[in-house]
Amino acid sequence: VRREVLEAVGRLRARVDADVADPAARIDRLAAQLVPRPTTPQAQADAPQLALLLGLESTGDPRLPLDLAVDASAGAPSPLAWPGAADLSARHGLNRAGYDDLLGRARNRWAKQPGVTQVRHDLAAVLDKAGGVLPADEAALALLAQRGSTATGPDRLRRARAVVRAALETEAVREGNRFTWRRLGGGASAVVALRSEVLDGEELADYAASLGVVADQFAVADPLPTPAAALARFRQVPVPAGLTPLGDHRLVRLATAASATAATSGRLEVYPRGLASARAVGLARAALLGAGTLSEDDVRTRVRTRFPAAEPLPERPALDDLLRDVMGLEWIPGGPGPTGAPLAPGFGVRRPPAPSRASVRSSSISRFATGAAADVSDEDRAEAEMVDERLRRHAANGGYLVFTVRPSKHQIAVENLVRLGATPVSADALVIGAMRRHAEAKGIRWDTAILATDAAGPNGERWSRLLTVVRDALQPVRAAVLGDHEHVLLTCPGLFARYGALGLLDDLRERVTRHPEPGQTLRILWVLVPADDPDALPTIAGQAVPTTSLAERLVLPDPWLLNVQGTTAAVGAAP
Repeated sequence: VRREVLEAVGRLRARVDADVADPAARIDRLAAQLVPRPTTPQAQADAPQLALLLGLESTGDPRLPLDLAVDASAGAPSPLAWPGAADLSARHGLNRAGYDDLLGRARNRWAKQPGVTQVRHDLAAVLDKAGGVLPADEAALALLAQRGSTATGPDRLRRARAVVRAALETEAVREGNRFTWRRLGGGASAVVALRSEVLDGEELADYAASLGVVADQFAVADPLPTPAAALARFRQVPVPAGLTPLGDHRLVRLATAASATAATSGRLEVYPRGLASARAVGLARAALLGAGTLSEDDVRTRVRTRFPAAEPLPERPALDDLLRDVMGLEWIPGGPGPTGAPLAPGFGVRRPPAPSRASVRSSSISRFATGAAADVSDEDRAEAEMVDERLRRHAANGGYLVFTVRPSKHQIAVENLVRLGATPVSADALVIGAMRRHAEAKGIRWDTAILATDAAGPNGERWSRLLTVVRDALQPVRAAVLGDHEHVLLTCPGLFARYGALGLLDDLRERVTRHPEPGQTLRILWVLVPADDPDALPTIAGQAVPTTSLAERLVLPDPWLLNVQGTTAAVGAAP
């Protein structure tokens, strides 16, 4: 079907497509006119050089009128999104004077094209609407959304970049130049700023470059910073006068676009471009663990969706080794699953053998009675006593601690932690209660507005409105957690992740560890996170729970959950 549609587009283009002189022409039409046809000796010399400068050298689609497959013998196309004079010098031996002459001839041609003129005006409007500064790729995507393109894959963005580049270069020699733009990371990225009476383009570009430096620092950090920690650091970069503070997503995207080595995930995680495949798999473990199996394509898609700029996963059988070593996943040829239902062939966790009844690490949640004699190993007893001592010391001294425990042991973990003086508080109940009260106060219909929007999910049209409601509703929740109890055990924090509110945990952590507020009652905050792999970094729905060090994390082991620390050694027990 896709092929037939493209063929139909090719047949109908001459009848229904906008003329190349039309200011509203599609991106494809505009890009096709940026490189001169080789009808003269000068044009023959300019065409391959301009194609490289505009990033169009590798564009060649026989279904589209973009005859830009020029200079194929020159070698592989530049991997840079925004090439410069050095790239033309390396490829074509063009010196600075020759580069300026080439650009001068191109600017004269582009200035006479109505489509490029209109793009310059559209670009100014896009920047103004965005607050004055954008990654150049985002500006290109905005133009794609306005004008459209029949290209597929990387060609879409490549052509849009070329049109933006032509508009910026043409505007640069005008007396009233409205744009300041900079190539960053050696041409791997660029930012564009708008000059106006209120905004100074140079200051905006400096601001973006400063954010990029911070993003580069995060990219080499191990472990990677939490989204909340990264945002807090980005917010510390001084904002230029006249610039409205950017939203979280725009701020992180601008910072990583202005960096040389950093990228961002959909969860606002800052990670290095080319992130090692083993590390990407480890960080995306929550998306790969489940009751069923995942096909090879599913594994690749889930990791690539989480970390688009990461190193590609290897082919099998190297992929099998990677998933086994990092995740404990194995290739399962199919057969009955844990519930008896058939499993499709794919990667999954093999069912462990039935545990011994004598083993203290069984799946039973029954506890040993305190003071009872228990025949357990010295290793289990020492582990349980060490954890119990740490928890009692933490409860006495105060602070912030995130626990991980298998879902099957969640309830017994709550009961044991409550015995140490913690007051259990369901985060989900707090969020839902606060949202109900906020909706009633603001006259928002619960069923038709809140529940319907939540059911539509993050891709729904009104999801951003729902997040605004949650953000406003959580202000009283923060005050209640800080002021109602001294020692809180926060359970069921799933809605914090769903609504992008894990930053609240980071704020509460700051209050109990470093900067308490006047009148604050909360002294100890424990957060319980169910996890299929308790030893992994604590995550909720794939989002990292805010922690700053290993000292703020603790896996609750089975011996402690079973109260081994409260028992005595059985008479005659083997050591």
